[in-house]
Amino acid sequence: MQKIDNKKAAAKPVPTAKPTPAPGKDASKAKLPASGYDAQRAAVSPTSAEMGEDGYDTQRDALRVGGVTLQPLPVGPENEPRRKKKKKRKKKKKTNNRNGGQRTPTVTPAPVVTPTPVEPEPAPVEPAPAPVEPAPAPAPLDPMLDPNHNPDPNNEYVTDAHWGEVDGTVAVKGENDDHAIAPDDVKQGSLGDCYFVAQLAAQAKANPGVIEKLIKDNGNGTYTVTLHLKDPAKPWMRKKTDIVVDSKFPKKGGGTSIAYAKIGDVDESGKGELWPMLIEKAFAKYSGSYEEIRGNKTKDGDVFAMMTGKTSGYRSLASTPSEELLRLLTASVAASKPVTFGAIGHSAPDELQKEADKAGVVLNHAYSLEAVDAKAKTISLRNPWGVRHLNGLDVELVRRLYTGVKIGA
Repeated sequence: MQKIDNKKAAAKPVPTAKPTPAPGKDASKAKLPASGYDAQRAAVSPTSAEMGEDGYDTQRDALRVGGVTLQPLPVGPENEPRRKKKKKRKKKKKTNNRNGGQRTPTVTPAPVVTPTPVEPEPAPVEPAPAPVEPAPAPAPLDPMLDPNHNPDPNNEYVTDAHWGEVDGTVAVKGENDDHAIAPDDVKQGSLGDCYFVAQLAAQAKANPGVIEKLIKDNGNGTYTVTLHLKDPAKPWMRKKTDIVVDSKFPKKGGGTSIAYAKIGDVDESGKGELWPMLIEKAFAKYSGSYEEIRGNKTKDGDVFAMMTGKTSGYRSLASTPSEELLRLLTASVAASKPVTFGAIGHSAPDELQKEADKAGVVLNHAYSLEAVDAKAKTISLRNPWGVRHLNGLDVELVRRLYTGVKIGA
């Protein structure tokens, strides 16, 4: 059975049924109000026996009011009660909104317009900072410029040499010297380098200023010696080379005796003259050892050229007449050119060796020119040992006992 909503029933007016006409009258003429119900319906109180639970006859074909049976109106459109047309509502979809059940208005989103990507201008790229490189290690010091780099102090005659400090100065003017650098400053030691020290003495005699320019006192116990040495790449040329040496020199054994070139003059404070020792050490350092500058091992015997850079000349005495030799020596002295003589060797005939021994000439030894007397036809020679000098030798004897002369440029 359909359940009636009491609230709705109360809100609607009850239609009043029109009474059925009394007998004898034409029931068809009876009229009801337009609503189809009698206006007296409000006063009608049907009994429960006569009415169903909802106020209608259980047979649902008549409505009884106060004993009067009201027949239902014929079905037709003209008799249909006017009802408000219900607008069809679309079923609301359940939403989980919080607007009191009210529907949230649907907002149609605007179409998404995808912008055309614009390539941004690249930001200026700053150059990366240059990597900080570690400071380069200092280049190794050239051994020729390292005062602590000393040559081997030994040679064939001294095999137990050691380095010892010598308190000295470059040059000292002796009592009888014309110049601080003088030939008598040169004294050869236990080393077969007579060719070397004899040329030093000859240069000191002819032009001491050349030697003065070779040595610089650095003021710290070291000295720079500048020599014109053969260029290894071009042996026929010479290259100016600085060689730094200190004031230590080879000494024999455990003693204090200097092994090679000796001290020259001594000043008032007791400092000895070092210039022959310094030049000898510089050349030994360049050559690698003192042994390598011996006369039969050296690779550069032109010490005159080593000091000046100019190649020296040589004249064989066997092919040079006495008069010509005297003129040549006289001209060399006048031009301040240094001159050395080389004595005959042990391969010379015995009679010449005996003659040499009688004259005091050391065989296979070098001497420097001390003086020439063209009128007397004599020649004086200095022994680089510092002793046994030869004075006033006859020019003819010189020609027999010496093989040649070397003259600096």
